[in-house]
Amino acid sequence: MNLKKVFVLIIISFVFTHNAYAQKFTRSVRQTYIPQAGDIILFQTPRPEKRIITRLATGASITHSAIVFEENGEKFLLYAIGHKNNKAGDEDDESGVIIESLKDALLNEPDRLFVRTFKKGKGLTSKESKKLTEFAHSQLGKPFFEDPGVIVITSPTRFTPPPQEYKNYFCSKLVSTACIVAGIVGKDSRGTYINPSGVTPADLATDQRINLSRRYNTPVPLHINK
Repeated sequence: MNLKKVFVLIIISFVFTHNAYAQKFTRSVRQTYIPQAGDIILFQTPRPEKRIITRLATGASITHSAIVFEENGEKFLLYAIGHKNNKAGDEDDESGVIIESLKDALLNEPDRLFVRTFKKGKGLTSKESKKLTEFAHSQLGKPFFEDPGVIVITSPTRFTPPPQEYKNYFCSKLVSTACIVAGIVGKDSRGTYINPSGVTPADLATDQRINLSRRYNTPVPLHINK
């Protein structure tokens, strides 16, 4: 089988699995989104080639993630990003752990968005919300982890409690660590813990390698009124 045929088969496989994946996320009735601390925001790039690569590497086409926290009645987004169009060291370069107003962060976002909200009665307590906010500020400005290959080969679970913070982050490592610190997740029924260093954005969406369904609803599309 030549490379052209292999590529065509990959594209066909991606289309079918992507459609099934999207349908899974869109079965809920569309409702007005009221953000709450602890909500997980998931991003799907509009670039098909990047979705294909991400799908092949992680099993789903979710390419980025972030978590909502609250401070003084306002909602903010905590996330980690790599260098965008600028080179590392440029004066206007923005990378690493970032905090941004939720509205400002999502208003001009070109990606397709999904959100995981809490199940009824499973939202954050005031103590958990405070821990999440404190964690967000304590990690602000930490550098971005620049080696995606390591993420794919690292297990998303471990048998010992994970650290409460790290020296650097990629997006899903930051979100999963925030969930741990806030007390949203802990030891599971198998006696294992989440290992943030091996968690991908897809893991935060699918509940296949790690399971967030004890407190979170299935992801649904997030529609922003612009």
